[in-house]
Amino acid sequence: MLQAILMTESPSDITLNYEVAKDLIDTKQELLRKGIKDILDKWGEASVENLIRKAKSGEIEEAEHDAIVLTNYIKELEHLEALLKK
Repeated sequence: MLQAILMTESPSDITLNYEVAKDLIDTKQELLRKGIKDILDKWGEASVENLIRKAKSGEIEEAEHDAIVLTNYIKELEHLEALLKK
């Protein structure tokens, strides 16, 4: 069994079957990766790092919001990957 903490108004511990939890995490990862790809395609960039760098430098001023979203997506992916390793 995989124990997960879901954030609601007050954190609660729940127990999930490992396969169910893994499927939920895999699905979330797929959605995040699709979101990353969509943003990169929108700006014609091949990598997250390039888009973030260009947004920070002002080369693509309009991409600032998308760069923030990408940063959050990457952090979330890392968090989910860490959960799977536990």
